[in-house]
Amino acid sequence: TIEKKLYLDGQFYKGHLPSIIFNGNYYPFRETESLDLVLQLQRTDLSIINNYTKDYIDNLRGLITADIAITGTTNKPELNGYIQLQKTSFEVNYLKTGFSTPFCKINVTPDMISFDNVQFFDGTGRNTAITNGTIFHEWFKNFNFDVGLDANDFLAMNTSVNDNNLYYGKAFVSGLVNIGGYG
Repeated sequence: TIEKKLYLDGQFYKGHLPSIIFNGNYYPFRETESLDLVLQLQRTDLSIINNYTKDYIDNLRGLITADIAITGTTNKPELNGYIQLQKTSFEVNYLKTGFSTPFCKINVTPDMISFDNVQFFDGTGRNTAITNGTIFHEWFKNFNFDVGLDANDFLAMNTSVNDNNLYYGKAFVSGLVNIGGYG
């Protein structure tokens, strides 16, 4: 039998080098396993996703390298692979402080995104925290997250009364911190 599919093969360039590469098949008439794609990023400028993160994270900078297989369906995509962040910095809007990391490897599976033992620097650039994180999800809905930090004099918040009149100021944290919840 002949099966209808759409073959995708594309590249976006930065200068003369491909930065975003994708290829594979989309089967529009299949009810299951309609996606069979690969997405690769090669030292792509991380600022390209600023528009998607600006409500929570701002000034996202750095380089991203990734190799992700995308299967499943458009309603229930399954991602498998890894993401590597290099020379990454960003500001968490709610906390009004910046963070940076020289390197972070993120593992991606169909129901989980995780990273282990990643060194982050605070906005001062001197103090560090070693972090571990896990985000569970059901096809990118019903998120459950758990982030752990082992910090030493780490600037975690730098807000003013204009940001939040209930609590504000500079908060430095030391010790083991665990943040988890649903969102």
